[in-house]
Amino acid sequence: MDAIIQYIIIGVVFIAAVAYIVKRFLPSKRKGDACGKGCGCAMTTASPGPDTNRKR
Repeated sequence: MDAIIQYIIIGVVFIAAVAYIVKRFLPSKRKGDACGKGCGCAMTTASPGPDTNRKR
């Protein structure tokens, strides 16, 4: 009986790992204004360069 529970737990973990890998590496079907990093943020404004806060 204990071996059956272990196999069920292993199966659930395996299926979760496969689902994560498939979701991570297959391209998203959504099209939009995203930055391309996969975070889902929208790049609507340009970020300031590194020299904008330097005192002169």
